[in-house]
Amino acid sequence: MPMAPPVLSDCRKKFINVLPEQQLGEEHSSLESFRKAVEIVPRKRKEFSLIVVTNGNRILLGLKHRGFGKGMYNSFGGKLEQGEDSVVAACRELHEETGICVTMKHMTESKIGILHFTFDDDPTEMCVHLFRVNIYCNDHVTVETASSSEQIVVDPLTIRGCDEITPEWIENFFHIPLHNMFADDSIWLTYLLASEKKVCLDGWFHFLEGGQEVNTIRHHFVDIKTDTNSESPQSQTMTLEKRLFHRLHSKNIVSPSPKEFNEAWAFANVVKKSLPCKDLDCVIDVAGGHGALAAILLITTAATRAVVVDPAQVGRDSVRRAWADFFPEKELRYRHECLRSGLPAELESALKTTSCDRILVVACHACQHLSDETVKLSCKFGVHA
Repeated sequence: MPMAPPVLSDCRKKFINVLPEQQLGEEHSSLESFRKAVEIVPRKRKEFSLIVVTNGNRILLGLKHRGFGKGMYNSFGGKLEQGEDSVVAACRELHEETGICVTMKHMTESKIGILHFTFDDDPTEMCVHLFRVNIYCNDHVTVETASSSEQIVVDPLTIRGCDEITPEWIENFFHIPLHNMFADDSIWLTYLLASEKKVCLDGWFHFLEGGQEVNTIRHHFVDIKTDTNSESPQSQTMTLEKRLFHRLHSKNIVSPSPKEFNEAWAFANVVKKSLPCKDLDCVIDVAGGHGALAAILLITTAATRAVVVDPAQVGRDSVRRAWADFFPEKELRYRHECLRSGLPAELESALKTTSCDRILVVACHACQHLSDETVKLSCKFGVHA
C-alpha cells in the first residue's frame, strides 16, 4: 500500500487514539485516481450537515444513542430537509443537538468544505457539508453580548444534548476518542485540528461493506486548501499560555513536559508581579535546560535578549525553534556551561551594554545549592534575582 502524504500521516501520528493504517485504506494523490480505483457510480445522493465545534484546544463531541453511529462519538449535524439550505440545516442541527445558537452569518463564514462518502454495500452517496465553529465560552452571556460580538459567545451552562446525542468536551485535541469514531475522522479531522493555519478541505472516502462494525476505508482522497496568512480558529481565541503550549504539543516537543511548562509559566507570572519587568533588557536563566522560562519572559516582558546557562543540552533548541515567531527581533541563546563560570561571564557581558537594574537572573529548576550560588553571584553583580 502506498505511503500517505506526510501532510496527513504526520498530523495523525500526534493523536494517541488514531486508528491503525490498515483501517484507513489507500491514499490517492488526485480525485481522478480515487474515482478510477473505486469504480462505483452512486445511484442516489443524500445531503447532510456536519459541524465541528471547538473552544481553544478543546473539542465538543457527541455520543450517539440511536441511529447511524449509535455508541460512537461524532461531531454534530444531520440530514438536510427537503429544499433546505446547508447553512440553515447546520444552524438547526447544532441548536437541536447542543443548544448552541449560531447566526446564519457566522455559520456561512464557518463552512470549510464538503465530504463525500460511498460504500461497497450501499448505492447511496452521502454528501456532507462541513463547518468549523470555534466558540468562546463565557459564564455571563447576555443577549446583547451574544448578538453583538464578532465571536460566537456561548454560556457553557446552556450546552445540553437531546435524546439522540449527548455533548461532551474533550479537553485536548490529541486525546479525542478516534478509536470510537468513524475511520475518516482519523484522516481529515486530525489534520484540521492539528493545523496552525485556517484549513478548508474536500474529502472523498469509500468504505468497505460492513458498516460501523467493520469501519474500514478502502480508498480516500483529501483536497486540502490552507490559508498560509491566517491563524487557525482555535489560536484566535486561545490565551497566550494555551497558544504556547499548543505549539509545543503540535510539534511533538516533549521537553518541556506539561508539568515543566506549567511551572515555568507560573514562575514567570510571579516574577512579573514582583519586579518592574517593563524596564528589563536581559534575562539569564540558570539551570534552565530547555529554556521555556527564559523564552516566556522574553515573550511577556520588555527584555530583548535572554540566555540559558546550563551544562546539559536539554531539548536541543526545540523551544527556541517552536516559539521563534512569538519573539521576533529578540534573542534567545543557550550557553552550555556550569553556573560558576557561565553566569559571571554572561553578567559581565550584559553589563557592558546595559545597567545592573535592567538585568534579571532566574533559577526555576535549580536545586537549593545552585539557587544559593545564583543569588550570591547575582548580589555580587548587583542585578535582580
